[in-house]
Amino acid sequence: MAEDATVRANIERQGLHLLEPEAAHRALQTLMTGGQPCGLVLDCDWAKLGGSLGALRPPLLSDLLTERVAYEERALLKRLMSASVAKRKALLTRYLREELGAVLGLAERPGAAVGFFDLGMDSLMAVELRNRIAASLGDACQLTNTIAFDYPSVAKLAEHLASQIGVAIQLQASEESATTTAHEHGDMEEESDDQLMQQVSKILGDSL
Repeated sequence: MAEDATVRANIERQGLHLLEPEAAHRALQTLMTGGQPCGLVLDCDWAKLGGSLGALRPPLLSDLLTERVAYEERALLKRLMSASVAKRKALLTRYLREELGAVLGLAERPGAAVGFFDLGMDSLMAVELRNRIAASLGDACQLTNTIAFDYPSVAKLAEHLASQIGVAIQLQASEESATTTAHEHGDMEEESDDQLMQQVSKILGDSL
């Protein structure tokens, strides 16, 4: 019973509510007599579900979750991109401890070395944590669906994310350098064309 209560609490925390038997039977009857080839019934807090899904919303729910969720953590990504390597990892550690505490419903932020699943994380919570990180860090990191299993503590996950952000920073610097070089090359070509025209004009002027 305690396990069932925990599962129910985890589902409801994400905005979904279990249907009571009477309501479920009414919904089933409606679906069976409605003439539609398929259907879905949800008792849902859409705002809460949208927040738990973050930016990763399944096509099935895209029309229902039309509001864009604002994430203050976007400012976190900017700080990470401009921070030193040591500070970057510290920022990620603090951020992950806060997010993990929110996902697990803990009163205090968990220690960085404690395993996620030792703290009571289940597969649904692992997905929620992954979605929160994806919403905060965007394309700066490639997050697999099993990231919480592959790096099952704040310390391990922070180190992995810091490494990925470091690579993203190097790629961005390379792209900016290439763009600057291309602009400089274009400016040089324009100057050469101007100089050539000036020389041609001078020759023509001298010959007249």
